[in-house]
Amino acid sequence: MTARKKLNNPFVTVGYVSPEYFCDREKETGQIAEIIHSNRNLALISLRRMGKTGLLKHTGYLLNRKSNNNELIYIDLMPTQSVSDLLSVIGTALLQTGHSEKNILEKILAALASLRPGFSYDTLTGQPSLVLNVINENEFNLGFRQLLFLFSSIRKERSIVLDEFQQILRYPEKNVEHLLRTIVQDNPQINFIFSGSDKHMMETMFNSPDRPFFQSVEMMYLGPIVTESYRDFIMHHFKAAGGIISGNTAESILAWCRNHTFYVQHFCNRLYAKGLSEINEETIRQVSFEILSSYEPLYLTYRKLLTAHQFALIQAIAVENGVSKPFSGDFVRKYSLNSASSVKTTLDALAGKEMIVGNKDGWQVYDVFFARWLEHGWKRFKRG
Repeated sequence: MTARKKLNNPFVTVGYVSPEYFCDREKETGQIAEIIHSNRNLALISLRRMGKTGLLKHTGYLLNRKSNNNELIYIDLMPTQSVSDLLSVIGTALLQTGHSEKNILEKILAALASLRPGFSYDTLTGQPSLVLNVINENEFNLGFRQLLFLFSSIRKERSIVLDEFQQILRYPEKNVEHLLRTIVQDNPQINFIFSGSDKHMMETMFNSPDRPFFQSVEMMYLGPIVTESYRDFIMHHFKAAGGIISGNTAESILAWCRNHTFYVQHFCNRLYAKGLSEINEETIRQVSFEILSSYEPLYLTYRKLLTAHQFALIQAIAVENGVSKPFSGDFVRKYSLNSASSVKTTLDALAGKEMIVGNKDGWQVYDVFFARWLEHGWKRFKRG
């Protein structure tokens, strides 16, 4: 096992490093590990940037540390546009994971010879990549099965994570769900974790009786890290660097970021980089302003892309810090939103653009920093 990497800034915003820089999720980690040990499949659902990828990589790290016979293979489907792309990223993951295996490249190329595999290097990372061109369902079926056979032949217990799994519903090929479900059923030696950030699409796939994956997995929803754990994590790392931050100040950061993992990490990363010996509420306000200023060019672009009514509604949702009754007369009148019917139309449009997200408590602006920028702009407007 390689030595742990020490970071200059403990608040990681990209990727996974080690348990030292990972906050809590002990319950969820234990649940996923138990599901893997019990040879069950899992569907993991959360908002984007809530930390599901970090959680899965953390679980894989701990499993591999406990036993070298366990390894979790992470495959991101978000960039894929077709079944050819799907097989390419899976083949690339196998190539990179099994790089220590003798003749692994030759084995992969031989197994996929009928698919006319190409081979290249990623220009940014230098990692090897496979490029496959699938013509029909039979080729996809054969190629996927051959890849899974090779996975199984490398003498380790394998769990495969297909992240942003809902992306397969956007492929032009129409029978992908059925083909994948059949292949998964025929390979019980491999555990599959299907993770995704589109709750509606994921639930449709796994909870609808007329869909191939119905009741084939255990469902798990990932929410924010609890305030107490995150507060202690923040205070610990600032203290270790000789800084002082009170529990109340740490909690004000969490509240401003809605405990949403990426936004908390980004905020604390910026704050930590200042190297201050003491952090107070004025410091927090300063960092908040710096963040909103840095993102303002992007958010001004958002404003240009939205209609006047869409912008008015999303700003109203931000100012309210979420709204449970967007069609109520009081809400419509308070923000001059014309009518409940126009709010319904606009709400659907914003949700379709993934700019707002609905849950049991109502609607919120998806991007936390954008929400705070909208709120800040509203306050400046009212003061003016």
